[in-house]
Amino acid sequence: MKMMKRLIAVLLAATLLFALSGCYVISAQKMYRVKGTYVLSQYTVTPKHERDGTTPTTYNYVEDSEHLYKDYLIVTGEGEGYYVHSEKDSAPTVQRVTLSYEYEEGTSKVSYVSYGKADDQNPLTGMKLGVTKSALNYSRPAFDYTELGTKRPMRTEGVSVRFERVSRKTDLSYAEKELGVTLTAE
Repeated sequence: MKMMKRLIAVLLAATLLFALSGCYVISAQKMYRVKGTYVLSQYTVTPKHERDGTTPTTYNYVEDSEHLYKDYLIVTGEGEGYYVHSEKDSAPTVQRVTLSYEYEEGTSKVSYVSYGKADDQNPLTGMKLGVTKSALNYSRPAFDYTELGTKRPMRTEGVSVRFERVSRKTDLSYAEKELGVTLTAE
């Protein structure tokens, strides 16, 4: 009986670890295809909640009139790039971000791009994005579980992020043109 409980605990932990790791669509690309300016085309979050027959609001930070994010990620192919964040009723901000790249084993093709800044409060920075021909993406689907102590049926948070490449430019010029302002990196 103890062995069965341990086995169930290990399987539950492995399932949780897998679910929290995220999902990616990947089609590794040469660096010249990865470099460029990307615009945030999708950023949705469905919060963790109790499964009681109702579904909470999914927040769409790109399209919801409360947020209207207009974010740009500039991938330079080097160790540093830019993240431009703009939302409804606020001036755009620019941050220099650290970029890192993971390559497909045995090739010179990029599979993942990670970016971040240690002191940043933006939930999108620090994210590891899967590379496709013209986009960067990340998805962590929600999954159902039952709390051990309370036996409440729950669902984890679900997140989906997608950046579409809109230009080959590796400087702030495309974002400046689209936002209609001159941008200066912090």
